[in-house]
Amino acid sequence: MKKFKRRANGSLSVTKLSGNRAKPFAVRETVKIDFKQHQKYMGYFETREEALDFINLYTLMKKKKINQEQASHINNSLTDLVLNAINPEMLTFKEIFNIIYDEKYKYQKNHKSVVSWFNKFNAVHDVKINKINLQMLQDIFEEVKSSGKGKGTTSHMKCVAMDIFEYAVKHQYISRNDDYTSYIDLSSKKYRTSDNKEKTSRKAFTVEEVRQIMKMNTIESKYALLFIFSGCRPNELIEIDTSKIYIDVECNDDGNKQIISYMITGSKTYAGLNRIIPIHDYIKPIIVELLKEHSDSLIATNTTSKVTEHQYNYFKPLMKKMNLDRVPYACRHTFSTLAKLYKVDEFARKRIMGHKSGDLTDDVYTDTFINFLYQEIDKISL
Repeated sequence: MKKFKRRANGSLSVTKLSGNRAKPFAVRETVKIDFKQHQKYMGYFETREEALDFINLYTLMKKKKINQEQASHINNSLTDLVLNAINPEMLTFKEIFNIIYDEKYKYQKNHKSVVSWFNKFNAVHDVKINKINLQMLQDIFEEVKSSGKGKGTTSHMKCVAMDIFEYAVKHQYISRNDDYTSYIDLSSKKYRTSDNKEKTSRKAFTVEEVRQIMKMNTIESKYALLFIFSGCRPNELIEIDTSKIYIDVECNDDGNKQIISYMITGSKTYAGLNRIIPIHDYIKPIIVELLKEHSDSLIATNTTSKVTEHQYNYFKPLMKKMNLDRVPYACRHTFSTLAKLYKVDEFARKRIMGHKSGDLTDDVYTDTFINFLYQEIDKISL
């Protein structure tokens, strides 16, 4: 029998539980309760190696040597478990707002307005405060801006968000480094058409414009097509883990065997995280080509500001060549518009884009078949 080195006193330890278990390896910590030592179990794992990985990640995060984002890059699947172990009583965005409301907001004359500003953060109301990142927040502000709300509304919203994150920092739910509210961009990019009607630069491409991009065969046009036919947010493809891209794999999750391609990526809300995105036949050859060129990333970037770099190095030159004024997010709007145009199932469209359907049964109890998503996205045929 293989023997393992005993861990130091006071540290977490791994023990193998008896019986036939799916996850027999437990990580536990010795704690003192009423002057007596007790074993507190932190998590259960399939292998000893996974349990040791949990301990190492837990130690680094507990000592604040790395933050949540860095931990996710090291081992995304274990990060949530570690966060729950460190802060088992972690509050949600809404729970913190309710505390601040009772302590501060309800005594203000504009308390009803404060509630209306807070309600615009509906996408993250039930998300734990330590799981909310800048992209989630920025997406909320972009949607509010695109709906026609002025800077006054977004400025007040930013103040509410800053109050909530400041509370989280003061009460040690998150570190100062995990407060992203000061980086929220309130600027609005717009252009005017010949009839002087103001339109947002997120306007979807027309079918003819998409066809024009498909004919170009340049690296700029290929990148644009990736976003148009996947419906991904810019950061989701730029930062995708390429090990989660599956080309020509056998799938029979609906009882019918198919050879399909798909990827797993996502950000923002729980509905958008780690979601399955079928790879449309139009972009499969592009993805295969790009992975051959640089297997560690789908879209080549050289700086830490990857989304910004992509926009200025690839997307803006494409728009200049086409004499259009759009931002990368227009590609996501285009996907949604094309899906609607070609009668893609509404449930499938929202699952692919990472949106809640608004139906409790669908959102909570309905699983997604990969084959179904692949068949639906294939309805888009230009």
